[in-house]
Amino acid sequence: MDDSANKKWIIKDSSGRVRGPFSTDEVLGRIRRGDFSGEEKLALFPGTDWMPISSAPEFYDQLLSVLEGEASQEDILDQGFIEFTPTPSHSEEGEGEKVDAADFTFSDEKPKRGKSERIDEKPPKDTPKDKTKKKKKEEQGQQGDPVVIELKKTKRVLKKAKRKSAAKPIIILIIAAIALIFFVDFGGAGSGEAIHLLRPEKGKSGLAKDKIQELTKRAVAEFTANNYTSLVRAQNTLVQIFEGDNRNSAALSMLCLTYLELWPHAYQDSEDLQTLTRVTQMSSQVDPGGVDGNTCRVVDLYLGRKSEEANSTVDSVLERYSASENPPIAFYYLKAKLLESSGNYSNALGFISSAQQLWPQWLGAFVLEAEILIKAKQYENATQKLNFILKSNPQHSKAQVMLGLMEMRHFKNYERGESFISAGLNSSDRIPAKLSSEAYLAKAEAAYERGDKNKALDLAQKSYSLNSTNETSKTLILQLGGKESLKKTKLKDRQLVFEGDQLVREGNCAGAQALYKTAFETNDQNAIAAMKAAECLWKLSLSSQAIDWLNKAVRADPKLVDAYVLLSDYYSQRFLFQSAARSLSSANAAVPSNYKVFRGYALLDLRRKNGRGAVQNAEQAVSLYESDVESYVILAKAWMMLDDYNKALSAARKAQELNINHRDAQIVLGETLFGAQGSRAAQNFMLNLVSTYPLVTEYRMALGDLYFKDQNYHEARTLFQQVSRMEDKPKAALMRLGDLEIEEKKYTEALNFYLKAASLDPSDVEPLFRAGKLYLLVNKPQEAQKQFSRVMNINKDYPLVHYYLGMSALAMKLPKEAIKEAEIEKLKNPKLADPYMLAAEAHASMGQYNNCATEYQKAVGLRPGSSEIYVKMARCYRLAGQIEGAISMIRKARNLESGNAEVWKERALIYETQGDGVRAVESYNQYLVLQPNAPDAFQIQQKIDRLLSQ
Repeated sequence: MDDSANKKWIIKDSSGRVRGPFSTDEVLGRIRRGDFSGEEKLALFPGTDWMPISSAPEFYDQLLSVLEGEASQEDILDQGFIEFTPTPSHSEEGEGEKVDAADFTFSDEKPKRGKSERIDEKPPKDTPKDKTKKKKKEEQGQQGDPVVIELKKTKRVLKKAKRKSAAKPIIILIIAAIALIFFVDFGGAGSGEAIHLLRPEKGKSGLAKDKIQELTKRAVAEFTANNYTSLVRAQNTLVQIFEGDNRNSAALSMLCLTYLELWPHAYQDSEDLQTLTRVTQMSSQVDPGGVDGNTCRVVDLYLGRKSEEANSTVDSVLERYSASENPPIAFYYLKAKLLESSGNYSNALGFISSAQQLWPQWLGAFVLEAEILIKAKQYENATQKLNFILKSNPQHSKAQVMLGLMEMRHFKNYERGESFISAGLNSSDRIPAKLSSEAYLAKAEAAYERGDKNKALDLAQKSYSLNSTNETSKTLILQLGGKESLKKTKLKDRQLVFEGDQLVREGNCAGAQALYKTAFETNDQNAIAAMKAAECLWKLSLSSQAIDWLNKAVRADPKLVDAYVLLSDYYSQRFLFQSAARSLSSANAAVPSNYKVFRGYALLDLRRKNGRGAVQNAEQAVSLYESDVESYVILAKAWMMLDDYNKALSAARKAQELNINHRDAQIVLGETLFGAQGSRAAQNFMLNLVSTYPLVTEYRMALGDLYFKDQNYHEARTLFQQVSRMEDKPKAALMRLGDLEIEEKKYTEALNFYLKAASLDPSDVEPLFRAGKLYLLVNKPQEAQKQFSRVMNINKDYPLVHYYLGMSALAMKLPKEAIKEAEIEKLKNPKLADPYMLAAEAHASMGQYNNCATEYQKAVGLRPGSSEIYVKMARCYRLAGQIEGAISMIRKARNLESGNAEVWKERALIYETQGDGVRAVESYNQYLVLQPNAPDAFQIQQKIDRLLSQ
């Protein structure tokens, strides 16, 4: 007699309702009648070990028969199924039968806090069928490539199928999809291959309110369950919700949190980055500045390794909303993650506890707490949390593995621990690669202790493949198989990038860049690895290498917008403006209308001193993403460049409104207040920030700059000195101190500050450049030339370096050399007046006054508002004997700036040359009125006396 006939089953539908128990025949009858659709879950009564009804052998054939006979093509199209596209993957652990994670029913009660205790239930045991499969896999050496499921929207594929006008192939597709979901490796621990994040699309048809509510309830249950498979389902459901309701900011907020949880399993390439960008923009549009909008912003910043910006946004939201009726639960969780990354475990535990109390059903908060407790070496408490998670969700594979590792390593319960680890590794869920690596290592060590060295080597290789920073795995491989086995171990480039990200968050860019480089060498299509290597190299002052690696990134992935924008940023910082513009043009061609590209253009224009262009591009950026704080900061600076401080103040206040803790936003607000409301308002604003955030050196520097502008050198010096003691490499503070010493004519002290700043960052030529200008100021042109030559050797494109080399040559009585340098500078910066003025002075020193006047004529065309140039041009005309031309130029100079003493002096010389002593005396007297302490005042008075005596 068939044993299945005696079985009793309980059935759970998609809403969580449980029915039964039913006999096997009763379940088959209900399937035939259409009571069950195949989406339900079932368990043997009286247990609760849920699995999909479609994966039960007793019912699979009946479900297939019903679907083939009853499903219509239109029904399938209306249901909006998810398509599962098989993608080749590398072999990992196990091909055993996979089952879905169980559903949960949560109460509103908070989790009870009992004594710290070890779990009291028995560890999961393998069935005889599982043991047979495991043994077979071990004998076969785990050969073969499992399949990875890439999630996409299904209607496109189904519509293609519809055009082929065959209902049966579509039904087969659906059945195949179900089979793939439940029987193929759905990213189990060993899979390690990636998915793409699912991106919502606008313009879909709306959904009814009750349907939205139903889907929301389902999405929340799936999200809080915290399994990989449940998170994937949550992602799909949340996308469906937003596509049916384009104003649903809460759906986008939870979708972004889901992205955060799925990120270790994603490709993390340009497509996923674009998904993050697009969803962040969408959330900004529907909830600008709100909790939901900021959730996506923080996730985007965190995953982009911009921890400081992410932290400031989190703090801003918590300050604003934590005392409200609806505290921002996700931000307590995000704050805990940020604190964990920085090693501040005690404070992280406080924040994660708040998240749990506010939302006790969210298992993700308890998983994070367990991870923090383990890092803090609070193993008993961690065990208690893992116990709670597994009681809520016995199929939580990550918790199973974590608990197994605890049992083996900290409580020495090897058999018990290995059972938990095996259950986790063989589950249908994926586990983060780093945790999987530790799990395989633990199993390898256990196999080694049992004397099974072949199995130990195989497991150690799996461990090292998943995490090449696992030195214990590496040592075990070398011990068991030597260098040849280590060489054969294929590394996972994505995990190398993940480990590098963690090092960056810990402030170790030197170690991170090595991991990023190795990841790219392992997979030369991993453009993200190359881009991140470049970022770290730039921070380490290896600018040329950074630019090289960014070029590798854009060659590997021509649609990686972030790499193009970063490359433009680096080029423009090195004053390679044409190269920067080309990089942005390539980005715009690859991904049109991206706000990051327009922001990049705005930054480039700002550095090129093109205020109008910076305004236009920054405004275009914020029109595409109105919560982009960085674009508003650029916009404020651009308006200041155009001397429109009211508009600058408006942009700065918008930036601060979006993120009150954004440092650049606060600083630019202080700068705009200086121009719009005066020094006192600006200084009071920055004083408040310094007192509120005493350890933030940027605020002290900004306040010092305001004092410097106000010529309050004593207060400025105090602040710059404080920063020089607070920072490890206070380059900016040292340069400001040098500038202060020049203002007080302490030239030796100024030079010392500049040279010390130069030693801190050999790639930055600004300190050397200032030292060269200082040498010119004190009339030491040879020393100046040496400094400018050093600048040239490091960065030949630095603005005005050829101009100042020419100035040095002119001071050394080498006018031809000066003209040569001036011509080079003209080619590099054709819109600058300075090289034409240098050439004019060089021609004048050789008595070539017509050439002098010609050069000044070109200079005045570039700087028409300068009375100084007209005065010098008048001088050249006078010395060339062209008195009418000289008079014409001096009139223009006087009209522009009648208070310029040099205008009246040159006018007197012209009239004296012309023989008009009366007008000459009149002009000389006006010169002395405007500049009574002029160095040549005595000689001028003698001229006046002589002219009056004639």
